[in-house]
Amino acid sequence: MKKVKTILITIIVMSITLQSYSSNNDEPIENTSSYVDYKLNSTLIEDSNISLFFNNSITLIEIKNINNSIRLWLPVELTAGTYTVISGEADNYTVNLIDNINSFTSENESGTITLSNVTENKIVGTFSFTGTLNSVAFSISEGRFSVSSLN
Repeated sequence: MKKVKTILITIIVMSITLQSYSSNNDEPIENTSSYVDYKLNSTLIEDSNISLFFNNSITLIEIKNINNSIRLWLPVELTAGTYTVISGEADNYTVNLIDNINSFTSENESGTITLSNVTENKIVGTFSFTGTLNSVAFSISEGRFSVSSLN
């Protein structure tokens, strides 16, 4: 009887040990929160106020803060890759910097948008572009984003 008890205790201890070992090696849970950071004329801006909108003809990623907003206009059908920003062309890769205080929208934008991960519910990528806002040149560099849809 003492031998059976020892075997049962050993099995229980090993079972608990194996379960805790297994849970420590599980894949990490993916962080699905949205984020964005970029440099506006060399000033780092970090934010989590990023939204994803889409309809039958366009996908819009909007990054808002108190002073400025950035809009990344993308086609509906997205695939990973690097794309050249084409200023003012609808249904293509375009960008805008918006002065929220004075209601100015940028012009003459040029740059790139890179989509590194595109799934049904999440878009991850980078961006950089230059242009003019109320006739003043600006530069957006080192932009990174991750945005999740609510679908």
